[in-house]
Amino acid sequence: SMAPFLGLLGKGSQLVFNAIGKITGGEFLDDLAGFIAAINDLFGGFTERAKRVSEALRSPDVAFVLVTSPDPMAIEEINFFAERLRAFAMPKDAFVVNRVHVPAPDGDPTDALRAAGLTPSAELLAAVAQAGDDARLLAVRDAQNLTRRRAGDAGDKDALVVQVPAFDGDVHDVRALARVGELLVGA
Repeated sequence: SMAPFLGLLGKGSQLVFNAIGKITGGEFLDDLAGFIAAINDLFGGFTERAKRVSEALRSPDVAFVLVTSPDPMAIEEINFFAERLRAFAMPKDAFVVNRVHVPAPDGDPTDALRAAGLTPSAELLAAVAQAGDDARLLAVRDAQNLTRRRAGDAGDKDALVVQVPAFDGDVHDVRALARVGELLVGA
């Protein structure tokens, strides 16, 4: 019946529902009251489940590992997401920065060709030297972007940061996946 439902409403709302009842009939209002009760039950259940999930996500058994790349947009997104987690008191254990270009070893990159007993052409030497310069620039760019990630660390000073270097090819087999695993957790 509609009576308990109307009892929850103010007098103004009761007058409106009484007027609707005169136009549509009491059966419509009873159906409406049943619908509203069902919605309340449904959302009440959602609310309780959401509360339990929220508590579970804050428990000591749960931590978030945020994965990004050194790309500036990805760094901004991960800093934003880390801030949201911090605002909701969610635990974070680690940041994984994937596809990081690491600095090339010191020295002339063409030395390896010569050390192998090869006599490369001038064009090949120029291409190898250019590739070495490009690799150094990428490494410097990534290091600068990672500094921007650390600038978002106000509440994450103790978070573990693991860098996975950029591979020459995609990770598409077990061997490459095992290499990623070793870099993540240590050999």
